[in-house]
Amino acid sequence: GRDHTASVVQSGSDNDATVTQRGSNQDANVLQTGNFNAVAIDQSGSNHSASVSQYSSGNTANVTQSGNGHTAVVVQGVAP
Repeated sequence: GRDHTASVVQSGSDNDATVTQRGSNQDANVLQTGNFNAVAIDQSGSNHSASVSQYSSGNTANVTQSGNGHTAVVVQGVAP
């Protein structure tokens, strides 16, 4: 694919993030500040945006986007 962006920021311990992007113009952002969190983002098609923020511990988020032009926002826990 082409024109993809992915940003993963992790603090804490034992966090896991997987981002898979196919197609074109995908954007994915992950922020994990707790412990033992997991995120999987799978984007195919074009023009998708996904944002996952995990502020506490023991969270799991899975985002799958296919087709065109979808937006997903997931927030788990309370932002500091």
